[in-house]
Amino acid sequence: MNAKLTWFCLGILLAGPLAFANPKSEQHQVGSRKQEFDKSTFYNATVKEDDEGELFRKVFNHPLQQWRENIITTVFYVGEYRKSRVGLLNNRSSAWIASWVKSFGGVDQPERSTVFPTKFKPKENPFYFALPLSDKALQSVGSNEIVPEFQEIVIFFNRIYSANSHAKSFLKNTWIAIEAEGKTCYAQWQDVGPYTEDDPCYVLKNEKPKFQQGNGPALDISPAVQKYMQISAKTITRWRFVPPTEVPDGPWKKIISGDEPGQLVSVR
Repeated sequence: MNAKLTWFCLGILLAGPLAFANPKSEQHQVGSRKQEFDKSTFYNATVKEDDEGELFRKVFNHPLQQWRENIITTVFYVGEYRKSRVGLLNNRSSAWIASWVKSFGGVDQPERSTVFPTKFKPKENPFYFALPLSDKALQSVGSNEIVPEFQEIVIFFNRIYSANSHAKSFLKNTWIAIEAEGKTCYAQWQDVGPYTEDDPCYVLKNEKPKFQQGNGPALDISPAVQKYMQISAKTITRWRFVPPTEVPDGPWKKIISGDEPGQLVSVR
């Protein structure tokens, strides 16, 4: 009996430093390391479970939830190719897809009487839009790190609004609600513009659009959106981001643009 007691005590002495080590010590060591932002971190930003409650408490009146008011809105379309006052408009490709016309199924000509194209069946959602922000515009020069002032917003955006399932872009396919003249329409983000791609303060923080200070547009909508809302080619609208789960049924849900990695070109 004494021999068993001796071996038991010896086992406690040897295992003690491991068995009774502070379980938070390893967590502290991991947490103290400098966090590096690679592409997977940038486009699939997450938060710790402990921080999730704090994150969702910020939903109320968060800039991403607010309406962008009095936005000059113009119409553009897949396959558009013409000269404008600021240069050549070439929508044969988009910010993310090299052959946008092929991917969409044809040129989305605005001259038609119906919401959907009449000469072909589109392969992607004809309810689409463009905003002046690219993925790269949020990265620090020479690295994949998110610009510090937008890190929390990007995390919030990914958790609540982004409909993407891979790491190519967290902007593409995001839904917004658009209102004008008493009507509401929903559309998916499919291109960058109009005219610029580096206005994150407007798109993500609800500040005044940079280009609109010169009476330029700050939102491009597709012919389907225009015809559904029955508005002119240049009008004043308001818009806000909408989580995919809160998009109601409507013609914008007949064909939903997904994220096929093979379609996407290098992130812009």
